[in-house]
Amino acid sequence: MRQWESVTVNREDSDLIQKMAEMAELHYGAKDDTAHAEYLAHEYFHDPAGDALIEIAWDREKNRAAGQYIAIPIRVRIRGVDSSCLMSVNTLTREEYRGQGIFTGLAAAVYERAAAKGYRLAYGMPNQHSYPGFVKALSFEDRGAVPLYLRPLRPSNLVRSYLKWNWAAALASPFDPVFRMKEPGAVSVEKLTPENLELADAFWKSVRDEYPVMICRDSTYIRYRYLDIPRRKYQCFYAVEEGRPVAFAGGRVMEVANLQCGMTADFLFLSGHEDAAWAVLRKLMFSLQQEGADMIGCMTPPGSKETRLLRRHGFFKCPKAMEPQPFRFILRILQSDDQAEDIKELKNWFFTMGDYDVV
Repeated sequence: MRQWESVTVNREDSDLIQKMAEMAELHYGAKDDTAHAEYLAHEYFHDPAGDALIEIAWDREKNRAAGQYIAIPIRVRIRGVDSSCLMSVNTLTREEYRGQGIFTGLAAAVYERAAAKGYRLAYGMPNQHSYPGFVKALSFEDRGAVPLYLRPLRPSNLVRSYLKWNWAAALASPFDPVFRMKEPGAVSVEKLTPENLELADAFWKSVRDEYPVMICRDSTYIRYRYLDIPRRKYQCFYAVEEGRPVAFAGGRVMEVANLQCGMTADFLFLSGHEDAAWAVLRKLMFSLQQEGADMIGCMTPPGSKETRLLRRHGFFKCPKAMEPQPFRFILRILQSDDQAEDIKELKNWFFTMGDYDVV
């Protein structure tokens, strides 16, 4: 028997946002960012592309949220034209309400609103629990996996944390200096701050057509995604050559499978500037290592110049057993046109962790 009704959440609904945070805490624990209302308010209502489309399943009898479906507006540059699109995030249903059609019911309400607003497409990277629902019930298509690449920073700590073998960690410790990062030398690398955000606009103007489909990375988005976000501390850097930024890297330290990982949220560079790209990535790796990271991870598309650079400098493809979650890229075309089939090809996208909410 259905115990809920669909309710639209807007930016002024602070009580409902708090209820959503409480539901997330029950599911993910208090440490998860989505269990905190200040984080949700920023993610959903400070987005420069517009307010999130949010529907929750509300149980009036018990005065609580039973589930939620959220799509965040995001600007995507497609073949030289900026388009209004959506990113599906934070899907959740309380266990005792499963089987009542919450997932499909809320999603239908969200995409009805999306159609009225003219959004071009929706994409996501769901975990293994929600993936079947997106593909089987919501008309999303699986367009392939985006690989995660890894590189050790402190082999001894990796062995100690992952295998729990102190004796093996002692054997691995002589290899630590081999993997220890040093700050880059000749290339100028500048840390991104609110005072030099013009670097973001200059870089985006130069790099925005490197790939056919890219999430817009101008200063308003970069500030929202990396500088102003509550609860997360990102380190972001630009490599500058002859007065202009030519490469960007940003990330933060987080715990993954009991390991302290430096996760690269974004890594992108202008063609022909591989040395600058490696310098800015080294700077990020050095900074995250200083914060305690034992490993660095970076997600980049197969066949991209960024992937080739990672492989050249000792990164290896993450074994499936070590993946924090499957990284399947799913897509739903909302406004079909003559570019729809082109957009569906993952090889046309530049996509990394910062283009989704996993880090």
